[in-house]
Amino acid sequence: MLTKSIYVSGVNNLSDARYCSGMGVEFIGVSMDEHDPNYLPVEKFNEINGWLVGINWIAESSDSNAESLIEKCEIYGLKRIAIANDLLAEQLIVAGFEVLLKVEEVLTSVISSPNIIGYEIIFSEKLLDELENGLYNDNTSLYLGGEISIENLEKINEIESVKGVVISGGEEERPGYKDMDGLIDAIEVFED
Repeated sequence: MLTKSIYVSGVNNLSDARYCSGMGVEFIGVSMDEHDPNYLPVEKFNEINGWLVGINWIAESSDSNAESLIEKCEIYGLKRIAIANDLLAEQLIVAGFEVLLKVEEVLTSVISSPNIIGYEIIFSEKLLDELENGLYNDNTSLYLGGEISIENLEKINEIESVKGVVISGGEEERPGYKDMDGLIDAIEVFED
């Protein structure tokens, strides 16, 4: 069992998806944007999803048009999405989606809705200091993303106000072969 909610973003291969599923990762992100290096075509997504059970997939997109996003999500069969636009988040919530909102700072971006999974904010030493000094409360539902060292992940694991972390998936060298050391090391910090 993991001590924090883990969201692995940009998963585009079965190796990452199977490992995340087996470790109890709460959310796995799939990019629906063709220009994204982690883009996962719907056919390949369906193939990967067919091998797994009980995955909480999150759609990932930089698209800023609600209708277009809803259409893409329908094609993938997803009802959760990670986006970086407050207004768009509100539109998607009204449409019945659960949203992980990417923000630069939480205090100005709080949306009151049970459909908010949480707020992804980029990790920094300053933010870590603020968290350690109790600036945020447990109800903020913070997910810390970006480049985070193992040492800082260990510190984050001790902070109750942090709901989870966002870790990036990566490319397979070839089908079924992938160096997963970074992903494994990061997730193992949160093993109970």
